[in-house]
Amino acid sequence: MDLTKTGKDWVAGFLRRNPEISLRIPEPTSIGRPVGFNAVQIGQFYDLLEKAYSDHGFDRAHVWNVDETGLTPVHTPGKIIGKKGQHQIGKTTLGEKGKTITAVCTDNAEGTFISPLLIFPRIKMNQRLIHDAPLGTIGAASRTRWIDCSLFLQWFEHFVKRVKPSTDDPHLILLDRHVSHKSLPLIEAARSHGVTLLCFPPHTTHAFQSLDCVFFGPLKKFYNQACEAFMLHNPGKLINDYDIASLFKTA
Repeated sequence: MDLTKTGKDWVAGFLRRNPEISLRIPEPTSIGRPVGFNAVQIGQFYDLLEKAYSDHGFDRAHVWNVDETGLTPVHTPGKIIGKKGQHQIGKTTLGEKGKTITAVCTDNAEGTFISPLLIFPRIKMNQRLIHDAPLGTIGAASRTRWIDCSLFLQWFEHFVKRVKPSTDDPHLILLDRHVSHKSLPLIEAARSHGVTLLCFPPHTTHAFQSLDCVFFGPLKKFYNQACEAFMLHNPGKLINDYDIASLFKTA
């Protein structure tokens, strides 16, 4: 219904008669999602997935998801109790903007997680940056602060070391179509270790990528809580790159 062709009184009356609906502000959604999320694309993906299962007989412990998320020293403060009618209520954070540390996370269909790769925006890696990180975490430095083909290959080597896949014990990795996930050295390394790489269709990870759907949301919530606790117990101390790994571990 086009509400611009009706009067305000009619709209108000309509909403009173139908209390189960209300005027909402829509969330901006890229046109790529409805265009990419179609029966043809999804069907092709499931055909490839079915073939991978039939060729290798993967069980839940051998099917992995990998994805990246960003961590920043500037956390989002939680809700607080304030006086009604007061328009501005503040809560201390590090600032308005901060560096982004990339965390490459991996889980499988059985619920097992592999220790992450943390990528810091700097020229050289300092191992002190991952002090008190989750056990087995590896770190890397990136001039651009984003993951690239060489860093993702480093993550894959970490994956192989932890999981020990082989041609006799094959594994499946599901991942998005980011350019860093599609290099020739990665494909050759995966093939030599019996790992099948299967990309989700474009613009569908919001529905298919389990890390996006169920993991990163709670992770960010608990990470913000860890940052709040840090600032509460360390008044006047700023969160810096050397604190991120410990806060991530807490989260």
